[in-house]
Amino acid sequence: MYRRLFPLLSIVFLLIACSGPDAQDSAEALSQTPIVAPTSTQLPAPPGSETVGVTFLRAWEQGDYAMMYDQLSQRSRALVDFDTFVATYTDALEEARIVSMRAQPLAAEQSGNSAEIAFRTLLESSVVGTINRNNAMELGYENGRWGINWNEGLILPELSGGNRLSLEIYPVQRAGIYDKNDRLLATQQEAIRIEVIPEQLDDEAGFLAALSPILGQSEAAIRARYIDNPPNWRTTLGVVPKSVIETNFQTLSPYFGFGLEVPGGNGRTYLPETIVEESAESDQPAVEKTVGVAPHIVGYTGPIPSDAIDAYMLQGYQLDDRIGLTGIEAWAEDYLHGTSGGILRVLSPAGTNLGVIQEVEARPARNVHASFETEFQLAVQEALEQALATHPLAERGAIVVMDVNTGAVRAMATYPTYDPTLFNEIRPNSDELTTVLNDPTRPLLNRAAQGAYPPGSSFKIITMSSGLLHGLYTPDTRYTCSGSWTGLGPDLIKYDWLLSGHGNITLTQALTRSCNPFFYDVGFHLDEVDPDWLPSTAKAFGLGQPTGVQGIPEEPGLIPDPEWKLNNLGEGWSPGDAVNMAIGQGFVLATPLQMAMVTAAVANGGTIYQPTLIDRIDGTGGVPEEVIQPVVKGTLPLSAEHLAAVQTGMNDVTDGAFGTAQEAFRGFSVPTAGKTGTAQVPDPDGAPHAWFTSYAPTEATTTPDGRTVSGPEIAVTVLIENAGDGSAVAAPVTRRIYELFYGMDVTPFPWER
Repeated sequence: MYRRLFPLLSIVFLLIACSGPDAQDSAEALSQTPIVAPTSTQLPAPPGSETVGVTFLRAWEQGDYAMMYDQLSQRSRALVDFDTFVATYTDALEEARIVSMRAQPLAAEQSGNSAEIAFRTLLESSVVGTINRNNAMELGYENGRWGINWNEGLILPELSGGNRLSLEIYPVQRAGIYDKNDRLLATQQEAIRIEVIPEQLDDEAGFLAALSPILGQSEAAIRARYIDNPPNWRTTLGVVPKSVIETNFQTLSPYFGFGLEVPGGNGRTYLPETIVEESAESDQPAVEKTVGVAPHIVGYTGPIPSDAIDAYMLQGYQLDDRIGLTGIEAWAEDYLHGTSGGILRVLSPAGTNLGVIQEVEARPARNVHASFETEFQLAVQEALEQALATHPLAERGAIVVMDVNTGAVRAMATYPTYDPTLFNEIRPNSDELTTVLNDPTRPLLNRAAQGAYPPGSSFKIITMSSGLLHGLYTPDTRYTCSGSWTGLGPDLIKYDWLLSGHGNITLTQALTRSCNPFFYDVGFHLDEVDPDWLPSTAKAFGLGQPTGVQGIPEEPGLIPDPEWKLNNLGEGWSPGDAVNMAIGQGFVLATPLQMAMVTAAVANGGTIYQPTLIDRIDGTGGVPEEVIQPVVKGTLPLSAEHLAAVQTGMNDVTDGAFGTAQEAFRGFSVPTAGKTGTAQVPDPDGAPHAWFTSYAPTEATTTPDGRTVSGPEIAVTVLIENAGDGSAVAAPVTRRIYELFYGMDVTPFPWER
């Protein structure tokens, strides 16, 4: 009979071994009968079988197959070598997608040289759930040790006799990515790629006329996609659902094989948008072009990396599945992929189906909605591209638009960019993709979050705040600026951008005018008292650390301090480090996303919100919709009075007589606050980076689009690499973004006039 395995189990076994009939008979034999030959004496098996069984089960839980194999009887080890033993377990567990297991001893019985231990296993499969089985192992005592008489049934009873497992996975179609207003950005569909080989076209005019309504593009726009390529090249003109080709089959059939190719497939498709690009020249016609919507945010999918295949297989993926590699595709993988179901069967050695172990239905994937609206996102992308295309120096840049009251990113643009259809699964893209991957301008880099730059004078927001916070300055502290500063000695004179100087001004006015000498002085005196004051203020504003935004990789930036410099450069901190830091130079680095987060906190009264790119995740299958709530990262370390002084200084940047951006915002009807930045770069021949970080409106107002708002609603940060002054380049681009947001007529960029 079975006895439960309690802590006293070994005592129970001892009692069984010592008080059974065999023990008594042996004792009598020893006392009454002379020993004839040692080999004829048969002593009872000692206790210990339960120890072997428990050791085996614990080793199984830990995946220690060597320890498990050590517990087998000599007879079992003679029949099954170690490699076969391990393979039997790993093959079964991998096939069933077992991610964890637990074993619980239940009861034991020992009789002479034989024993049996009952146990329960709970095998957790990522596909079919928990497999719960009661089982029993037999043990034998031979050559002075207990050993397990092993067979495949110890894995699962159904595997006895050499049976094996077979898992059929019920896949889930990958869900879609949408914008805030349900506009589709990425989808899984059976789609057709429309391609042309120009030299094979007999009737180009008819071909273009047939395709124009199907692709939703003008004939000229379609022709422009291939006309500059060699005539024997295969050029993709667009991607459409299979149903569209079926509907228009008769129209297209004359061109199949005569220049028109329509390979298809089922895969991830990134839906481009067609926009009309107006020419700056009045006599030039508008041009239609196809662009990707926020490709750096949406991301793309790809094959499972080779070093991660085992981990994904355990989660229920299949070898040919594609996973999110970047952007929302990667961040929302669990939502977008759903949960595979499946049926786990038992097959005989000959492959005959012997029954079902367990079956679980798949759980559907969930659509994910980005925080931006497609129309505005595209308008911001186009504004950035136009600014860079027309400016005499600029080639790269980034823009971030953020809701100051939630942290939601309303738009994020980076340039150079790339066509997301490169990653559509149904098109061969190796040549084009290779070109993008090897492009020295790095179009796959999201400069808005991965580009870390010296922030220049936009950092003076933090420097002013630190002076106020630590009590060395008030908003009305005055300083006379002569155009130079000699605080580090006569051999280290530092100059202002305005060589004549700004005269006698307050700290608030210094922020408006971006007076370098005043801020050199602030940094110098803060450092005199405590070298950590200015760095700690910057960190309290959220700089020098990731923002925590979901879905995209980001750089943490850098806020240097004495400890950092010693650990990384092996040098001591100097007053010059603080002086450079005070105007956003030296070792200081920040991303446009970080500066937008800082500016949003100044705008909303001091709350630092974590930026978010996700608006919501759809509910499905009984799971409710999940709306992403604002996440508060912290609070600016400023009193209401000091924060108001910073806001005043920023207000006057665009609206004051001496504001550095007043020319760019002349006549602009929405009250706006901001801070310019012109950041020097290491290359002595390189033009500086142009910054402008801002928010609007600064007060309750009726906006040009007819809404009444009570205060600030968006922050806009613009960074244009190697383009010159922030006031001359980044500020006009910022004005364009506000005009687009509020539905106003756009103002030409100064360099376009």
